[in-house]
Amino acid sequence: MKKGITLVLFWVVFGAEAQNKFFERFSVVQTFQNQLAKEEAAYVNLVFPKDDTSSINHSFAIGVNILSKDLKYTRLRPFFEWQKNTLLKDKQDVIFSGLDFQIFFWDVLDTSNKHAHRIWTPYLSAKVNYKKDNVKKTEGTQGSLYFSPEFNRNLCRFFLMPGVMVQNDSSTVRFYYDIYAGVEYEDRNTLDIPSNGDVWRLAYRLTANLTLWDRVEIIPDYINRRLLYQTTDAEKNQSEFFKISFNLKLAEKKNNNIGDLKVGLDFVKGVDPTKGFDNQQVTTLTFKIKI
Repeated sequence: MKKGITLVLFWVVFGAEAQNKFFERFSVVQTFQNQLAKEEAAYVNLVFPKDDTSSINHSFAIGVNILSKDLKYTRLRPFFEWQKNTLLKDKQDVIFSGLDFQIFFWDVLDTSNKHAHRIWTPYLSAKVNYKKDNVKKTEGTQGSLYFSPEFNRNLCRFFLMPGVMVQNDSSTVRFYYDIYAGVEYEDRNTLDIPSNGDVWRLAYRLTANLTLWDRVEIIPDYINRRLLYQTTDAEKNQSEFFKISFNLKLAEKKNNNIGDLKVGLDFVKGVDPTKGFDNQQVTTLTFKIKI
């Protein structure tokens, strides 16, 4: 009996610790496309009308960091992602699986005096994955490589520079923005032979976050893509994608050790060829979770 009680206590103490270590590596977010700690929450909407076809709208990515947690700004994550929306006129249903890699590089230093200090750090975000589009009936390999700068927030002369959190004395208002630039590659295969081929894109991205009273978030996101080279005529020379989210935080991970819970209103307009989202406009009210 004592042995059984000891085993139970051992599981409660050390099993819980093992679970916490696992969940520190485990991520459930909307998509792996941002820097550390800046990824948006995942969401699922289900609609079951009595006399019509049911619909679904979800955007989530699940990944596990396989690198040491001591590498604070570096991660390598096998991931699975599913973007699906049957509420739209042009439906979306795309599945991804692959590797997500993010790292900070060397610090760019100011050595004009004997006390050298960091000015900014270039940041790399890369992905390679398999993509299957169940609407367009295509599949193939995708890859992306993005660079973004993060400046030293302690330097007043870099006020309102990328990656720098700006806030008032009481922290009721916080704001930061990030800029990204990089290249995207996609190998598209389909039964429609003329649509097969490779696509190379140059992409620019600007995203920001305005937080009010620790409860309200306003998150705009803009991406501009331009074709560098393609062996198919499936895409236009230029595409734009704009999204803005208004979120109300219901709970935070720092308080519940589970994740961030939010309810949000999302407005989306444009086209995202990487995720099978065609040129259209949609507004949704969703419940979101980020682990």
